[in-house]
Amino acid sequence: MGDTLKVQHILNGFPTFLVLNSDGKLISSSSGYKDPGNLLALFTDARQKAAQHKFLSGFSAQYDEKKYPSFYVEFCKTRKGITPGILATYSDTLKNFKAENALLPYLVSRSADEKAIETIFSDYSSFLSLYGAEVLQPVIDYGLNQRLAKALKTNLNDTAFEDFLAGRKKYFSDKTWKICLQTLGNKYFLSMKKDTVGFLKFSIKNPVLYQYHFNALYSTLLVKNGFTPEVVKLFCKWADAIVTDDSGLEFMKTAAAVNKIAQDETGYNRFVTMAAAYASKYKMKIEPINETGSK
Repeated sequence: MGDTLKVQHILNGFPTFLVLNSDGKLISSSSGYKDPGNLLALFTDARQKAAQHKFLSGFSAQYDEKKYPSFYVEFCKTRKGITPGILATYSDTLKNFKAENALLPYLVSRSADEKAIETIFSDYSSFLSLYGAEVLQPVIDYGLNQRLAKALKTNLNDTAFEDFLAGRKKYFSDKTWKICLQTLGNKYFLSMKKDTVGFLKFSIKNPVLYQYHFNALYSTLLVKNGFTPEVVKLFCKWADAIVTDDSGLEFMKTAAAVNKIAQDETGYNRFVTMAAAYASKYKMKIEPINETGSK
């Protein structure tokens, strides 16, 4: 049963939550830890989609191993067997990228060759309706990061970065583009330029809470003693821009912790109160918040 689910529905994280209707059609898929509030929000959204008869038609409702490429099945079972060369060959032989299960090899490997990336970018909204943002966005992130690295290889400056963004925005909705900006900002400022201040200013200008960039950067800065006065001030502004009453307990705890580092009693108390209310609402235990933030 486990291998069947891996092949049929893309289990790229632990835990993975799958919501299916009575016909076996996938309504929603989400991976990674979720606190009770986040989990209830996921199920509420899935219930609304089910009531509207919306489902992710890119996935087969019934399992039949013959419907999937053999290299993909092998990878799902062993995490081995998918290479860039294999994906490129697959793309060259794929007649219809919108056929049922067609994108699964890219989604499970969270990567794609140039032909597949261009095809997905050119009609993102259609592929989004087939597979959902949860599993499609990592492929988008991969494609954007690959293109960014190539475009700025010999011209690493903010003007070239802004030009790159201007040329890619057209592919996506405003909501999706905000997520893409977080990924691209992380790649450009943190990975390529090693510029934490630049990243924080960019993130404040383009606020979105996506994956674990917020908590991950906080932990990294703690370990590397990177919380300079300027970084602390900007990090608090970032927290103000993205952490809300329904963001989740771990983000609220991190926001409170960085305000404590900044010795901002008002900001600290605001996020502590927010976290306490959230924990009470969902009957969660909450440990004292200190400079180490969320665990």
